Amino acid sequence: MKKLCLVIIVFSFIIPNLDWRIYLDMFPDIEQLAQCESGISAKAYNPNDTDGRPKYGLLQYGKWEFWLWSKQSGLGKLDIWNPLHQIVLYRWAEENGLSGRWGCWHKLVKSGVIINEL
Repeated sequence: MKKLCLVIIVFSFIIPNLDWRIYLDMFPDIEQLAQCESGISAKAYNPNDTDGRPKYGLLQYGKWEFWLWSKQSGLGKLDIWNPLHQIVLYRWAEENGLSGRWGCWHKLVKSGVIINEL
């Protein structure tokens, strides 16, 4: 999966105007998560999430976790405001058992939209 993530990032630089929504179509579970987290808004900003910290973008990452996971994933320097980068990093988080960090993920698991693989 890391290779697929790297290919997606490389294509985002080669074809910079390619709509990130295409990638949501590739991953319906992420689309459902993004709908729950931000209403599928790449510019969503929540200054005071349930943990008291601001969250940013499509999948509502905190800056610290986004930076840390970007580094741990080995995917290079990712931009928290880039929805494609958020999608790719979520896929990495999912593969590494970190999906449970999202409150909406738990809601989607309970409703059967996402099959719990943890």
